[in-house]
Amino acid sequence: MSIALPARALIPQLPYYRLRSTPPVISYVAGLALVAAIAASIAPALEALKKDVSASLHDHDALPGAIGWSTRDVLMAAQVGICLVMLFAAGVFLHAEVLWCANNIALNQRAQAARDSSRYSW
Repeated sequence: MSIALPARALIPQLPYYRLRSTPPVISYVAGLALVAAIAASIAPALEALKKDVSASLHDHDALPGAIGWSTRDVLMAAQVGICLVMLFAAGVFLHAEVLWCANNIALNQRAQAARDSSRYSW
């Protein structure tokens, strides 16, 4: 039994997608998770390779007078950027779903009206 059944009972026009897990899909997701884990572990590993780790831990520049963004600044900017992109994508997806549901309901109503009119016509 899936979670979509009670929601579909409450909202009949809610789309239901039958998704199956196949070995290629599982291996793709596992590979993607592995790449993400490796990418997330590179930044702390590079930070630990510095000569003066104590200054890095106290959020001071290891090299005095270094100009530019710190690693923390870059990671925060990347996180905010990715969150904005994901928020935009969610909005586009939601807009597409609303349009799809509206068109699907209109098509179903037209088809039902056509069936009803043909049933009662002489």
